[in-house]
Amino acid sequence: MPRPSRSASRRSSGTSSIGVNLASMIDVVFLLLIYFMVATDFRPGEQVFRLDLPQRGEGQHDVLFDQAEEPLRIRLDVSASEPGYQLRLEGGWGDPVDIPELARFMAAHRIGGSGQRDQGWFTSDHPIVILAGPAVAWSRVVGTFNAVVGAGYDVVSLEVK
Repeated sequence: MPRPSRSASRRSSGTSSIGVNLASMIDVVFLLLIYFMVATDFRPGEQVFRLDLPQRGEGQHDVLFDQAEEPLRIRLDVSASEPGYQLRLEGGWGDPVDIPELARFMAAHRIGGSGQRDQGWFTSDHPIVILAGPAVAWSRVVGTFNAVVGAGYDVVSLEVK
């Protein structure tokens, strides 16, 4: 009978094998799984929407919704009967005597402008058109424009008739 070689006897007698211990790897995988489950936020992200709603007092009626989108027209004409100019508000709002009175009227009737919400008729973005006659001095037109813008209105335009 042939004798086994020395190399064969070494293989059979040595029980050391190279391998990976899977038990510790499974523990690490479970620990990572638990960590990511605890650290992850599964809720959908909340979104913030900006809303600019008009603030209304208790006694205020629906003036905002009663107002048509018609612009407020301010007419500047040269008065034929008396020297100077004539200032008129179309729509039955009354006629201010001069530009400072127009500025007070516009500031008092802007919603949120005077602190009294019941007095407000116009929002600050309500369109306002200044209609100037051809003979009106440019300084009057610019003064009227400055009075309206100074009262807090944003949408102001000029037209020459």
